[in-house]
Amino acid sequence: MAWGDELRCEGCGEIWVEPSKNSLKKSFGGMHKFMAAVGLRRTPDGYEQANLIIDSLIDFARKSFRMEHQNCSYTSSESDEERCEVCGEIWVEPSKNSIKKSFGGMHNFMRSHGLKCQPGGYKEANLIIDNMIAQDREDFRMDHQNCWCL
Repeated sequence: MAWGDELRCEGCGEIWVEPSKNSLKKSFGGMHKFMAAVGLRRTPDGYEQANLIIDSLIDFARKSFRMEHQNCSYTSSESDEERCEVCGEIWVEPSKNSIKKSFGGMHNFMRSHGLKCQPGGYKEANLIIDNMIAQDREDFRMDHQNCWCL
């Protein structure tokens, strides 16, 4: 299961979802097998190096997706995106997970907004996130209302 950021190709609409570090470790059979595969020892420094390598693998996958899609032509008509008719810039609705991750996870998001980790708090946190997404969409519309970006 992926919990990371999403990228959507502005041309074809394909979505790349950042894999979790755990999913990468599991693809090698676990952290210790990953470390053995890349020649690292089970020391504090070895674990730190392993995590840096995993971050690099994720970064490489993100860059590869961008490179593969840099020349796509626009064909998507998804309802969760908007395109400026003048400059062609596309606003794509961010996922709730990417917003939570930007705060370091749901619990950090809730703490930063003064909410308690209880059913009512989760519901309110999700409403705040929905409002953040709606505001971001509105900001895009306002920014491109009188677009002269050509």
